[in-house]
Amino acid sequence: MAGNSTRHSVSCGPLGTSRSAGRRLGLGMALVGLSVIVTPALPAAEGDSPVPRFVTFTVKDRHGVYVRDLRREEVTLELDGKPVEVRYLGGREVETSAVVLLENSPRTARQPVSIPQWGQVNPIDRVRYLLLDDFFPSITAGGEVLLAQFFKEFEILREFTDDDSSLVAALQDMQLNFAGVVFNNIQIGRALGRAVNLLERRPSRRKLLVAFTAAVDRDSYQNLEEYREMFRRSDIDLYTVAFAPRFATGHAYTFEEKMTGHYYRALTGETGGKAYLVGEYAYLDELFTDLKGRLSNAYTAGFYPPEGGPEFEVKIRVARDKSTVTHRKLLVVR
Repeated sequence: MAGNSTRHSVSCGPLGTSRSAGRRLGLGMALVGLSVIVTPALPAAEGDSPVPRFVTFTVKDRHGVYVRDLRREEVTLELDGKPVEVRYLGGREVETSAVVLLENSPRTARQPVSIPQWGQVNPIDRVRYLLLDDFFPSITAGGEVLLAQFFKEFEILREFTDDDSSLVAALQDMQLNFAGVVFNNIQIGRALGRAVNLLERRPSRRKLLVAFTAAVDRDSYQNLEEYREMFRRSDIDLYTVAFAPRFATGHAYTFEEKMTGHYYRALTGETGGKAYLVGEYAYLDELFTDLKGRLSNAYTAGFYPPEGGPEFEVKIRVARDKSTVTHRKLLVVR
């Protein structure tokens, strides 16, 4: 498995949370690992769970612009309809761990090289170009990013690092997997599960998985409920960009055309993330603008859930007129 290790470092966040570089895990491990949650230096009230939890959310104002100046006193958090005190609210400074995962296969790398003037543009090259355009700073401002690719296997291109130039170099050094048969059974769910393993063991309060892929495979779709449960129990926000036509390209819809949107919306719906479907590459610029906006202007609320559970319905409101809040709908207490 390829990949360059980053230096191991420790730093402290606003509430004394420590951060250390991630390590590579084997494919044979369970899909969901045990989370490492570090308790902040906050007093717990009577009846509170001894372990704090963190939920990330985004807010758009009445004009569809991401709110950048939210204050803790403007946030109301309810679990099962009962108010819970928000003990911490962080923005860009929240300690973050992220995995950026790219499908590098004959489906996304259709020819050895992109030649736009001849109408040859590999989807993976278009994604790489946009990732190079100031994408990583929207995440590394708060922590470390791991870059990985998948096709037949999951491969780490760069271990967790906050060095933007190192991530850029890894993208530039990618060798396109354009040769071979185009497989419709590329196991996307398995690749997502491996990325979850890598993130779950990191102590960061905010955890992101950003995946760029083609259409869903039948095996992953058949196990949709298992993968939904994986994200429901995690603290990870999933963002997906799928290169799947929104409309039938032939006389009838193919399996991939029918099921891809449903699959990724179902997974991201368990988190505070979002699923993007890209039928035309011309829309990628607009998509990346929204994606970077969500990543750069997210907030993380820290709180102590009450005893009980094992699940709580989550509701977050903000004191902004006609605002829209995106967050996970269910909190699973481990």
